[in-house]
Amino acid sequence: MLPSPSSTRLVTIIAHVDHGKTTLADNLIESNGIISERLAGQLRYLDSNSEEQRRGITMKSSAIGLKHLYVPPKNKQNNEAQDMVIHLIDSPGHVDFSAEVTSSLLLCDSAILVVDAVEGLCARTHSLVREAYIHQLVPILVINKVDRLCMEMGLDVNEAYVRIRELVESMNAVCASMLNSAAVANTHDNTNSTNGDEKKDGKESNSKSSNTVEENEAWNFDPIKGNVVFTSAIHGWGFTIPTLARSLFKSKTISNLKPPILRQYLFGDYKYNVESGKVLKWKQSSSNDECMFAKYALEPLWEIYEGVSEAAMSVGLKSDLVDGYNMSNNGTSPTKKTENVKIEATSPGMERVISALQVGGTSPSIIQPDINSSNDRAVPKTAQELQNILSRIGAGSESSIVTAVLRRYRPLSDAILDAVCETGPSPAEATLNYRTRALALQNLRNTTDTVQTIQEFKTIQEAVRQCNPSEDVPTVAHVCKFTSTNRSSVTDSDLPPLPSDADPSTSNMIMGIARVLSGNLRTEDVEYYIFGPRYKNGNSSNIPKQRIRCYLLMGSSFVRVNSVPAGHICAIYNLEGLQLKTVTLCDRKECMPLRGFDFGLQPLVKVNVEPVSASGECHIWRV
Repeated sequence: MLPSPSSTRLVTIIAHVDHGKTTLADNLIESNGIISERLAGQLRYLDSNSEEQRRGITMKSSAIGLKHLYVPPKNKQNNEAQDMVIHLIDSPGHVDFSAEVTSSLLLCDSAILVVDAVEGLCARTHSLVREAYIHQLVPILVINKVDRLCMEMGLDVNEAYVRIRELVESMNAVCASMLNSAAVANTHDNTNSTNGDEKKDGKESNSKSSNTVEENEAWNFDPIKGNVVFTSAIHGWGFTIPTLARSLFKSKTISNLKPPILRQYLFGDYKYNVESGKVLKWKQSSSNDECMFAKYALEPLWEIYEGVSEAAMSVGLKSDLVDGYNMSNNGTSPTKKTENVKIEATSPGMERVISALQVGGTSPSIIQPDINSSNDRAVPKTAQELQNILSRIGAGSESSIVTAVLRRYRPLSDAILDAVCETGPSPAEATLNYRTRALALQNLRNTTDTVQTIQEFKTIQEAVRQCNPSEDVPTVAHVCKFTSTNRSSVTDSDLPPLPSDADPSTSNMIMGIARVLSGNLRTEDVEYYIFGPRYKNGNSSNIPKQRIRCYLLMGSSFVRVNSVPAGHICAIYNLEGLQLKTVTLCDRKECMPLRGFDFGLQPLVKVNVEPVSASGECHIWRV
């Protein structure tokens, strides 16, 4: 049974090429037990196409539903743990697959914007920010690959903080410029518009002006608010300032400042005097002091990396983590005697790791021990506990130990999914407050409509606006795109059998990827009216009708379900005969199609020809 819209989130991951989208998605999928801990970040689970795996890039957007236990902070009115379902879509980063990004943005209400901490804002990042803003999505900034600041660039914690701070400021400058341009354009349109339809439809222009404050707030990235996450997807760790503040208070590292006050100082030019218990101003020119973010957020991570690197050196292995420790080994390769040597919890240097783990951990077992009773992801406090973890998962190399430790110390999945639940709107909130233009039906334009038709349309429109999942309201769903999949990936015992000589792995099915806007979409129970993007009311006798099959999206797999309520994403079969890019389904003929958008970057390459051999045989990949 799928939950109500209030317990659902629809989110897509967007980023420049190779900034870590798919690796990030792997870690979120691992939190649901779909893939193993050792394969997370390496399997690229949502890159199900063989060509994607071979090339190492995402070419088609893929969706999956994840479960998450969200525990709101204690300052919230409702502090009870909530079982959430998060529909996650991983989109391509390359501009040649921009159509896939556009469809994923239309399906979702919030966007995880991933930015490489070293590379910073790239050209594709700027275009994705603008497109997400036009779709009225609520963004969450993820600064990924923070580990590179330590491992590759060799920055100390203060230098790393300054670089991260400048990156957040640069992103906010880009967003502020975008918002100012949009405000000027809206003012110009409202003043000089002579379009009769816009004059007639005053509600749309009113919604543009009324959403300005909310949009400005949503597109201002402030770590204090929790809409900025600091991560290393390859090593599975991540945290936000609010969770770090709760951790420091819970562990009594800083006990005289409560979390709502403490988080105001954790990201900024402030330092904490342990002796006096006061927060003082930090000067960047001071080399002796560390700001609070450097000391409590970054220093334990740096200690863990350096401690594991030192442990690797102590057993005769070459360190690949921190460049400074490679120099002490003179660049020598492991000898035959050390090829099978493993790092243990008692190796010299690991005591630094265990000590660092006791400060600033954001694991649910630390922040909410009364709610999360699982010990599998508990932070180890002794060398014996750490050794038990390493033995259980078979970790002995530098990379595997760092990943195993940091996944428990500051779990990435909890940081990202909590931020999505906290910052991202539910489907009901999105249609009512945030995405009033993006998720609205086209208005009736036939002046001869009867009173009954107008009243019925208003009923449908209100059901969509409320994202009402009740049984007695009109059912509306919008198909954003069509995709093909192998018959072998579809779990449905009622599909017509294939011919005896057919190969299921090469038999394709065309699926429509849809968002249910109201009501309940049902499998084969109802004939739905199909409205193309250019449909105009008044031709109700010519509207095609079709029974459908509904499937839940689980990466490369499609699982049949009997019904899908409002606020969820699903796949639809039996629409392959339509020659349309997008359609709107409704169980009543008085509906109108979704307004949608006609924009997005055009791909630079439409057909890619790659030779298989010198004899002339080749593969053709169409974008």
